[in-house]
Amino acid sequence: MKRIWLLPLLLGACTSAGSPTPSPAPIAMATRPLVDTTRPSLLGPGKQVPLALHWTRASAEHRANLLQSYRGAEARLRVLAAPLSRGSWAVIMDADETVLDNSLYFQRQAERGYRGFTYNWPNFVHEAIAPALPGAVSFTSLVHELGGRLVIVTNRAENLCPDTRRNLENAGIKADAVLCHPPGVEDKNPRFVAVQQGHVEGLPALHVVMWVGDNVQDFPGLTQAQMRTAPDTAFTEFGRSWWILPNPIYGSWQNNPLPSRP
Repeated sequence: MKRIWLLPLLLGACTSAGSPTPSPAPIAMATRPLVDTTRPSLLGPGKQVPLALHWTRASAEHRANLLQSYRGAEARLRVLAAPLSRGSWAVIMDADETVLDNSLYFQRQAERGYRGFTYNWPNFVHEAIAPALPGAVSFTSLVHELGGRLVIVTNRAENLCPDTRRNLENAGIKADAVLCHPPGVEDKNPRFVAVQQGHVEGLPALHVVMWVGDNVQDFPGLTQAQMRTAPDTAFTEFGRSWWILPNPIYGSWQNNPLPSRP
């Protein structure tokens, strides 16, 4: 997870002009704002939420995406863990929008007219009420069942780590370690290395068989700048050792320029 709010993108809405001939009618591309004012809002009459948040909070597709991804990850994990001794390996996961669902926080932000993590994020974390995302409890339980260690590597600030651990426990996620980011250092790669080299208190050096996250920067060595224009071959590990989950609300992708061509 990277804490950046949604940029004011425009979504295309397609409308077809009628034609008396059998040939396809030309499609006129209109634009509409990110907030859909034509449909009922989660917040009640007269109040609107961004479409990305509405999709995350209310759609069957979001749940289906998560369950599909986690079921695929479970099947793959069984294969990866089979030849390994118990306690020798680990799965590294992000926290926010990977195992914990913070969409209620963003709904509250919309209710107040705020955007992103600009208001009361520490208070929300202190509440420790974010539920587990669909599929997360089953997957994390399987990690332990197969003999692995579960390490959460999150970019929540270090002073939020105690409440984060409490929230994970409340949500049914039993982590062997939770590594928040040190002051001013959001790069996760040093923490990945610490897990692999045995520099995490209470854990031996571990062979990391899988990473799970909602952002390309939740995976070792990856950046938006590198991956957004990379060839398909650069994505080979996705679906093998790397599993990525949908998060249209925020992320490091927001700094990417929109392409000007198809």
